[in-house]
Amino acid sequence: MMITETSYSSPSQVLSPRQLAQVIGASESSLKRWIDGGQLIAARTTGGHRRVTLAEAIRFIRDHQHPISDPTPLGLAALDDLSDTTIEQRLDLALRAGDGAAARTLLVSAYAAGMPIAQLCDGPLRAVMERIGELFHAEGQAESGIAIEHQATSTCLQALHHLHAYLPAVHDDAPVALGGAPTNDPYLIPSLMASVVFSECGYRTFNLGPQTPLEALRNAALRQRPKIVWLSVSTSEALNSLRQPLLRLADELATLGSSLIVGGRHSHELGHDTRANLLRARTLTEATSYARGLLARR
Repeated sequence: MMITETSYSSPSQVLSPRQLAQVIGASESSLKRWIDGGQLIAARTTGGHRRVTLAEAIRFIRDHQHPISDPTPLGLAALDDLSDTTIEQRLDLALRAGDGAAARTLLVSAYAAGMPIAQLCDGPLRAVMERIGELFHAEGQAESGIAIEHQATSTCLQALHHLHAYLPAVHDDAPVALGGAPTNDPYLIPSLMASVVFSECGYRTFNLGPQTPLEALRNAALRQRPKIVWLSVSTSEALNSLRQPLLRLADELATLGSSLIVGGRHSHELGHDTRANLLRARTLTEATSYARGLLARR
């Protein structure tokens, strides 16, 4: 199996100091002072004008907790309420309708406002996708439910990829996190969510995607020497073949100095045998906390 590093095109749009000042309701002179003081990274055009990438602008907004006064220069629509409940309601409408622009705006706006990506995934995104996933069980709605689920899945994947492009660039020498979903697990979204949240933590991520045998994870780990290997278990069909091999994988990873994080809807059914380098994470927020702790101990 060929493994490629998760690659996303950074947003090509850049902002002038005047545009970013408009976003946060500050003066242009303040923006230039922050750039000159090193708080905000800007490039220079051939004409000597300062320009800030969208990813850097959002990093600055989040790190300094600037409220967004006008999101339009960021390519986002104005949102008057970014509570979990409102985001969930609006995401539900956007994903059911296949409205990619609305889904992207919601995710990026919530992230820019300071919401951790793990919280977005554990809360609104998970709730909406689980609700949509149950549509085909409803009497008389099987065919339409499947169509809506497929459309919502595609829209969600695109929105997550788009969100990833707004994250700060990860250094080439950053620790590696790699993973996927096991054999008999066809779901794309959980492993992509893991990839994005570990990227937010500062890892270089390699997402092997669904239907990944444990042997493929092991071989990838031997080549990449990751700090973290993740496994997203979202189907009961994958359980019986995982219990003992999972412990053996954790033991092999320990010799590489790697930790194994197992999450997903059915991860809690994998038994209670444990290893020092094995975490069964009930949420991505828990996985994120563990991943950041590993970085702090470097």
